[in-house]
Amino acid sequence: MKKPLSEMSSHQRGRSVILLLLAFLLCLTACDRSAKLNSVSAEKEVARLEDFQFTEPVQKVLRWKLDLLDQLFQGKQLRACVENANTENRKLSMQEMLRRDKDWIEKQQGDLVFQRLITSECSQKLKTFQAEYVGYAEIFVTDERGFVVGLTNLTSDYYQADEAWWKRARQQGEAYMGTMDYDQSSKTQSIAIYKPVRDTRGHIIGIAKAVISTQHIEAML
Repeated sequence: MKKPLSEMSSHQRGRSVILLLLAFLLCLTACDRSAKLNSVSAEKEVARLEDFQFTEPVQKVLRWKLDLLDQLFQGKQLRACVENANTENRKLSMQEMLRRDKDWIEKQQGDLVFQRLITSECSQKLKTFQAEYVGYAEIFVTDERGFVVGLTNLTSDYYQADEAWWKRARQQGEAYMGTMDYDQSSKTQSIAIYKPVRDTRGHIIGIAKAVISTQHIEAML
């Protein structure tokens, strides 16, 4: 049977205290290592989402492109298109909207929803903007639930709210720029800009994504 600490000799008490301290230090080391591993994992996840640090000339071009997008989505007509799409889409259940997403992915350009959207007023306004301001390889906008309501190119899917970029733009409520990457929809090396679309009261009614060609950016420098 172990003796209480009070009944131990000073040598035994000293040894017990040292052992307790060593056990405590080992526990701290293990916890610190675990925390660091979790921190590294979290930092890697954030790094995939954080804005890439471009040179000042590149940032200047991107800010200009963002300013043009702000003007586009603050316009009454395009804003009304997104609001009207929200009104119509709210009549449909999430199950029905996800069924449409499945058809979109399977049928691509043959999908009836895509064929209707690509000729919609909202899409025509985006295409007009794209033709007037070169460098935008792709632009599309979703409704408040993440379903595409206007586009210049066929997107990989109809439902976008499960994408990390969509979630971030929705949660932080402001525009941000992605990293340089190859965009599958537009088939270009590009940098994406993501921004919330707001109504006149400041409420978020949709999320827009614009893909800027890196070739165009280089030409602007």
